[in-house]
Amino acid sequence: MIAVTSWSHKRTLIVGLALLVVTNAVALIGVAYNRLGEPESQLRLTERELALPYSYWYNRENSGLGLTLTWRAVDPDDAGALYYSAAPKWLDKAKLATLGFDVSSAERTLSGERHYRKLLSKNVWVVLELDGPAYRRVVEHAKQKAQKDAALAAANPRNDEFKQRARASQESLVREQRDASRLIAIDAGLDVAALRERYPNRAQNAIVSGRVTPSFAKTDDRAYVVAYLALNLDAVHVPLAHRRLFDALRSVDIPNQGGPRYEVTAAFGQRLEPWIVSVAPLNSAALKRAK
Repeated sequence: MIAVTSWSHKRTLIVGLALLVVTNAVALIGVAYNRLGEPESQLRLTERELALPYSYWYNRENSGLGLTLTWRAVDPDDAGALYYSAAPKWLDKAKLATLGFDVSSAERTLSGERHYRKLLSKNVWVVLELDGPAYRRVVEHAKQKAQKDAALAAANPRNDEFKQRARASQESLVREQRDASRLIAIDAGLDVAALRERYPNRAQNAIVSGRVTPSFAKTDDRAYVVAYLALNLDAVHVPLAHRRLFDALRSVDIPNQGGPRYEVTAAFGQRLEPWIVSVAPLNSAALKRAK
């Protein structure tokens, strides 16, 4: 009985090691294939789009580092959804149909409600636009709102509510111009080649794997389909060769003087997965500490 148990443990160990080797080999082959040839796209992101995770500052025992990809799906025409909406207006029923969802049922029927509540998520390709027309529309919207609220406060100097509103709008505009992510999801599809033909700028548009989840919403006077967008990518791994700047930022208390402190050039390969090509400081404090 003891011999059988010992053999069983040995076999389990061998199987486990073999599985580990195979898993690592598959992962390495995938990485090598992804970086084969010219990148599918290459973007120059900053701390606004690739943020240091909070855990990096507090968990110093963790040697791994992944920069959090910060993106948005905004509706610039909707003042209430300027920032981090995950249900963009362009992801409507017509778009869902092109993504292969059955949206033929009427929402205002019981069978339609049941149908839409049972729809499952689907993987898609998502187009991310960096510092392009979508972001500029958001900035323009914030600018107009700040100007409007400032004018209202000036015309009503004794009204504290208008003053506070004007101050908040101005602060919002500054955040939008200086800190907010400029990476915005603008489209989705099932065919990478078709999306690339529609968005040919490989220095501004990256195509990445994402996921669409339809849902159903109902109010007293309205029943409708709403779809949520997510990426199958949360962070970009930082290799040891590019860790120096980030470790310098963590090792000393470098005050954030406003605005991004570093720039990261990220390439997206054959599998549309990103990797870091280069890292550079963007302000004097970060540059001094990184040397």
